[in-house]
Amino acid sequence: MFNSQMMIQSPEVIEENETIQEEPTYTQELHLKNIIENYLDEQGISKDGLSIYISSFDGQERYTLNEDIDFFGASLYKVPLAMIYYEYINQGLYHYEDTFLYESYHFEAGGPISEDYEPGTYFTLADLLHYMIVDSDNTAGHILFENLGGWIAFKELGSVYGIVENTDTYYSYDNVFTASYLHDCLNYLYQHQDSFSLLIEDMENTFDHDFLNRYIDVPVAQKYGYYDPALNVMGFVEATSPYSIVILSEYGYDFVEHIGRINELCYKYFNK
Repeated sequence: MFNSQMMIQSPEVIEENETIQEEPTYTQELHLKNIIENYLDEQGISKDGLSIYISSFDGQERYTLNEDIDFFGASLYKVPLAMIYYEYINQGLYHYEDTFLYESYHFEAGGPISEDYEPGTYFTLADLLHYMIVDSDNTAGHILFENLGGWIAFKELGSVYGIVENTDTYYSYDNVFTASYLHDCLNYLYQHQDSFSLLIEDMENTFDHDFLNRYIDVPVAQKYGYYDPALNVMGFVEATSPYSIVILSEYGYDFVEHIGRINELCYKYFNK
């Protein structure tokens, strides 16, 4: 059994593995930039309320917009949080059958745990990781980051997956991230797929998955986040020419239509 009083080891445990990948040398073509920004202009969407990072995994092309500006992350924090636990499982420091106590202060509305279970229930680590990604269960996320020592401790551990531009906001109690950092997380995830096979499988099967794959019919590993007005998504498209995409927005849930259309444009561009 584990609980929030059992502090996990320092980030150096994770850093023993290969962490942040060396940034590829991109040749950002104007075509992708023009395609996306023409769409935004045609739809009357202000760029001020958006942060975008799109890149091909062959290291050749990318498009960025406000990528180093902090945006409210909503549930996207759950991806690096899950990555931390899968790293520890792979190293034998945790096991899928380990149990965690759901205490009353862990409660957050949204997801099967808060709806179907009472505080005092024990959950296996496997179930918490599954609920957190597939059902975007907020209580599962709370249990897991508290077990690491709290929100700040989680952010410190997660910093090994990406470059943190603004440490004052990153290492705060605010749920803020940049598209650039989340892109780094996706790049690490993609480059180490064997270590995160269950996480990727869950990202492919999220209960409300009609975001990046709204208008394309190929496998997509994704995680969405919504807390009005923030509507966010991060993921990678497993096409012939795979690519990653992060979109952070301040335009409410209706923006899901535009997320789908933007990714449709990207898919057609990368897979001509």
